[in-house]
Amino acid sequence: MSPALNCGKRVNVSSFFDKLKEIRTRTNFSLSQIFNVDKSGVSTVPCKLPKVLSPIGCRRVSKIVSAERSKNITVVCGVSATGVYIPPFIIFPRIRMKEELSSGTLPGTLCHVRPNAESPILLLLDNHAFHVSLKPIEFCRNNYITMLGFLPHNTHRLQPLNVAVFGAVKTYYSQACDAWMVNNPGKVIRDADDVSQLFVEAFNKAATIGKTVKGFKACGIEPYNPNIFSNDEFASAAVTKKPIEIPVPSNSSSTQFVSDNNINHSKSNETNTTNDTHAIPTSTKLPSLPTAQRQISTRRPRAKFPSFEITSSPVKSMLENKLHEKILKEQNKQIRLETRKSIKTG
Repeated sequence: MSPALNCGKRVNVSSFFDKLKEIRTRTNFSLSQIFNVDKSGVSTVPCKLPKVLSPIGCRRVSKIVSAERSKNITVVCGVSATGVYIPPFIIFPRIRMKEELSSGTLPGTLCHVRPNAESPILLLLDNHAFHVSLKPIEFCRNNYITMLGFLPHNTHRLQPLNVAVFGAVKTYYSQACDAWMVNNPGKVIRDADDVSQLFVEAFNKAATIGKTVKGFKACGIEPYNPNIFSNDEFASAAVTKKPIEIPVPSNSSSTQFVSDNNINHSKSNETNTTNDTHAIPTSTKLPSLPTAQRQISTRRPRAKFPSFEITSSPVKSMLENKLHEKILKEQNKQIRLETRKSIKTG
């Protein structure tokens, strides 16, 4: 069973397909001009371990891993609707670059994609805060690239890379790490020497044309199919909007319960000849359960944007106005500080 869509309503998903239809109608993009770009993480200690054979009745089954704590390496991948893959971009958690980091990687760079006025590019990606900023928007507008953002919390069903590629990549990567540990006993997987080769080995197995074409089709992007998701996949979000009905006991039932307790208590007092130190409670009201206080986070939550055309003029104007307001605030702050200094010195 496929995971449900966390969008709440079909209207939210329909807005993405309406925007996609508007962009494709305005600019006639071919299959080779539609790209999906997304990032994922690979670790020096993979989470998906292969199956381990053990004798029946063994309670503890162990497996050797690279290390107790892992390092996460970010990988950015891009693919077109025709199955053409852009060489992956690997980001290491380091300050200084080493030649060993690029050993075993795929040849080629991102400069192979050169859009122009006659051959523009439609780029599908998530609405990360870095993507919705002036520098990427100005770069894409100057290079004939149209960016369309996905809905938040729905990329597991709307993004072709998440649907068809990344799951297989991480599975093959875990298998490659396990085989490396068997062939190199006593060693650990290091990000400087081993991660690039292991990732490329997994990427070559998972990045196939057939998977990419099926991924774009399963998301309803190419061929364009806004009705790819059935109404049953939105049912889980509709359950939470139903009112919760709590049955309230009537006064007669509670009175009857108390009276029965009183009768039983009086009968027990008549038959009991000794003084009972434990009194039977006659009240039906129970003490309220303790509630845990939720810790209020001081961290500012990240803004969640809907599905919209990131490179459109209204978005660019909004970001320019915010930048202008920020500059004015900084200038006013400097003026106030200089005024205070002049008053103190005067």
